[in-house]
Amino acid sequence: MLLDYHYDGHMHSWFSDGQASIGAMAQAAIDRGLRRIVITDHMPLPFATEFCVKREHLADYRREVLRVKNLVRDRIDVMLGMEMELPPSCRAWVEQIVRLGWDRLIGSVHFVERHGRPMLVNGTWTDFESGLRQLFDGDVRALVTAYYRQMQTMVRSGLFDVVGHLDVIKKHNPDRCLFDEREAWYRELVLETIDAIAAGNMMVEINLGGLRFDVAETIPNGWILDEIDRRGIPLVLGSDAHRPEQVGTGLAPDLEKRLRWCA
Repeated sequence: MLLDYHYDGHMHSWFSDGQASIGAMAQAAIDRGLRRIVITDHMPLPFATEFCVKREHLADYRREVLRVKNLVRDRIDVMLGMEMELPPSCRAWVEQIVRLGWDRLIGSVHFVERHGRPMLVNGTWTDFESGLRQLFDGDVRALVTAYYRQMQTMVRSGLFDVVGHLDVIKKHNPDRCLFDEREAWYRELVLETIDAIAAGNMMVEINLGGLRFDVAETIPNGWILDEIDRRGIPLVLGSDAHRPEQVGTGLAPDLEKRLRWCA
């Protein structure tokens, strides 16, 4: 497993749900000795959210990333990116944003749609529990299956470069309180997804933000990383920082020792 500890490929500014400017995030990366970062604010969506770039601010976002990139070009490489979604009902909207041109696009699943309604899967426990109850009648296996099926559709679209926080569906599953990630049905869904990633020549992010969740582990981790590595799929690191002090957190030479413990 070859990892670049001077690269942080996932962070957010106050254009979406971050708490600092793009310049402040870039300066934090410089202070930590990083050589390349990707600014990846959440893409605009055609329905109300609390954490996405507003569509009318998208041009300003792009200009600001490029302005900062030029300002600090002698100290760090700043890449123009975005964290994308592909909700089933929004493909034309997503493709329009992709066509604007980007250095790197992360494809993630934050919302799972059912009956034409979106459920936020990696927000608060209140969001998760409410959606599980109202849209999936409390059936965790049905929710997890819908999550990975939607991710597989996203991967096969060919629109994105990197798979973001692959198994973030486990965010609210510390100590396997909702489902057992070792069970055959779960492993089968994950392996189908990894095979689609390999076929699509995509990269996979090791999201270090998971270290800040209740599960307290990278996303993905353990056996999933083993399967990704076995297929030769490139891995990149991302802090998923929302504040300057989170930029580059977890990027350390001893990280690999932490990636296997939950296998």
